[in-house]
Amino acid sequence: PTLPDGYYGLGLLALSVQQYDMARGMLEHAVKLAPRAAAYHNALGRMHKAEHRLEDAERCYLRALELDPGLTAARVSLGLLYRETRRPHDAVEAHREALARDPRFLEAHVNLVNALRDARDPTLVKAVYESLIERHPAVAELHYFYATLLREADREEAARERFEIAARLD
Repeated sequence: PTLPDGYYGLGLLALSVQQYDMARGMLEHAVKLAPRAAAYHNALGRMHKAEHRLEDAERCYLRALELDPGLTAARVSLGLLYRETRRPHDAVEAHREALARDPRFLEAHVNLVNALRDARDPTLVKAVYESLIERHPAVAELHYFYATLLREADREEAARERFEIAARLD
């Protein structure tokens, strides 16, 4: 290919079949040809993470977000990396930011719940979900996932109320 999108596409394909050497070469070339393409940096970060080169992956995700703060996929990737490196509060923040930008991003919801479980901080659960619900009160998924965490904390009445709200919105 002669266009960066061609290298990017081939890199993603190679990454999907775990051909990491080829993926790295294609994605690095795409980034070289289009250094301001945030999605390319994010994909290169995913490739580094797959190879357990976590510092390189983090650097790529942060560069992607520097180029495009609205790239929700990069925030989710960064949150997953933080969770893997046992930084639950950083993971919570990355997924919270992803959901603040795209409140229906299902993967971000699941990852936020897991990061909050890792953080083991009920006050943080409440603060995170209440701030998201304040921003996006009509998003059923926010109420549903908050209810799930409330139930796990043995707050059955509050959980039931949230499940009811989610059902009405759905």
